[in-house]
Parts: sequence; structure tokens; C-alpha cells
Amino acid sequence: MNLVNRMREYVDPLLVEFDEQEKEKAERAPTAGTRAGDSDDASSSGDEEGSSSEEETGSDINFPRDDAQELHQHIMRDLNSLTNMEEGQRRKFALLRLYEIFVLAKNKAPNRIYQELLPEIQKQLFKRLMDPVEKCRELTALVIKEFFARCDDLTLSIPYLLPILVERLNAEDLEGVDYLDEKMKPVSNQKAQVMADPVEKSEVVRVLIAEIMSITVSSTLFDCIRPYVDGIVNICKALCMDPYGDVVIEGTRAIAAFCRSGGDQLIHFCEPMGRSLFTAFVHRHAKVRMAGLRALFDVLCAGAWKTSYSVLEHMVGFRDPNIVPIREFYDP
Repeated sequence: MNLVNRMREYVDPLLVEFDEQEKEKAERAPTAGTRAGDSDDASSSGDEEGSSSEEETGSDINFPRDDAQELHQHIMRDLNSLTNMEEGQRRKFALLRLYEIFVLAKNKAPNRIYQELLPEIQKQLFKRLMDPVEKCRELTALVIKEFFARCDDLTLSIPYLLPILVERLNAEDLEGVDYLDEKMKPVSNQKAQVMADPVEKSEVVRVLIAEIMSITVSSTLFDCIRPYVDGIVNICKALCMDPYGDVVIEGTRAIAAFCRSGGDQLIHFCEPMGRSLFTAFVHRHAKVRMAGLRALFDVLCAGAWKTSYSVLEHMVGFRDPNIVPIREFYDP
């Protein structure tokens, strides 16, 4: 254990320099507001641009901040509008109002109000992650992320959220062998796998989903999420095999936090989680490859060196498809 702790505390100077460069690039980049989605007329696009400017400066909206019941009554009309499936604009404007109250407000409600209010509105919010309008899904993910970041106890929300995320990421039985007997399962593939056709088409929404998963697994005790291990592992694997680089980076953070939380209790999930990181290893962006390597250590530690050797075995026999030996190139 002392060796493992020393390895965790070791800081590579090259990684530190790389992180500083990425941080400087992020600080130099202009602050972007909410991305304007598809709108039916010019007035809706103007409202979205207004919301972007409010995100930069904050909003002075007035609402009851000290009582969860009064705040629930205050937003009841907007919650009812979320169930109107015939008018997409009405749902979007309701979500914009919730976004302004819970995310953009300069003087936000205390964290205890978020905790008391989440069980009352979580079902209406989670259903909007499957909304046909992309802007509605994005605003919903932003509101959920804010709630999860401010709440201390998410155990009442996890059972309702995970099935929706599994459906949106198409993360149900990724390899098609979950229900097969061990003797009937084929040999695991050594090649990097990429999700070909995710149900959620928006890359921005998938990044927000990955951030929500990172917050969930890092702020919840493993004893509370043990019944949902299969779903969480499948979601993290789908995020790590996403075709978009930013989703992969956040997915590696989620899978690393989950492995640190579960430890050797995830011994049987070490190999499939390790193979899902192969997508990051062969990505064309260096920051994605480095994120995958950082997560690999936590995944291997979850295997307690009993099943982690399988991941190393696959890595030894794995070859980047973009690197072709000279002899095979001229004499295939």
C-alpha cells in the first residue's frame, strides 16, 4: 500500500507543464454563454442571445430563496409547462426560466434549498433529457448539473436518472455478452471501440452528461451506489468510447473517480473498464490520450492486481492501427 500511495502522490513534471498550458489556453479563450439552439423565429434566437449575455453577467431575478415550499410554488407553472409535449417553445421558455433561477442568479438560494427541492422536481427534469428539442435537453442538463453540484445526498435521484442516461447513451449491454455464461463468452477484442451511433446526437449534451456522472460518482458513497454498479459501469464505458474528445476526457474522469470510490470491490469490472480506455489511447489529441493514461492507474488499482493483468495483456498485444510497420506497408 505504501508503494501505491507513493505512486498516487507522484507528479510528472511533463504533466504539470501540460496542465498549465491547457489552463492558460482556457483562460485566454472568450467566455461562451449558452449555445444558441435551433429556433422557429428570430424572437426566440434573440431570447437565447439574451440568456447568453446574462450567463456572463448574472441575473437579478427575484424569487423566494429561503423557503423550499414557496420556491416550489413559484416555479410550479414552469414545471407544468415541461409536460406540454405539443409546444416546444413553451417547454424551452420554462427551462430558460428555471435556468435563470437556479444557475444564472447572482444571489442564489442556499444549498439546503436545492437539496429539499430536488426530490420534488427531479422527475419532470429528468424526463426533459429525452426532449426532441436539443436546446431543451441542453438547458435541462445544465440545471441538473447545478443541482447535483450543490446537493450533498443524491441517493433519491440516482435510481431515476441512470435508466435515462443508459438509454440516451445506448449503454445497455455494450458488448452483447452480459447475459451469456462465462464459458460461452468470446475472447475480448483488443482493438479500440468507438460508439458508432449514440442516441444523443448533441455533443454539448453528452459532455454535460459526462460531467453529471463525474459529480455523481465522486460525491456519493459507494455503499449507496452499489446496487447500480452495472449501469454506472456501462455509462462510464460509453462515455470513454465516445467519438467526441471532450466527452472522452470527462468520461475518463468519471471512471477514475468511480474506481477510487469502489476500490477492489470493482475487481470484476476492471477488465471491461480498462478496455474502454483504449479509445482514449489512440485518439489524435494529446490531451485525450493523457486523460486516458491518468485514468488507467485508478482502473488497474480497482482490479487489485488479480484481474488487472488482463488489461496489461491486451495492451501488450495491442497496436495502434494508425502506425503501420514499414515492411507491412510495402509487402502486405
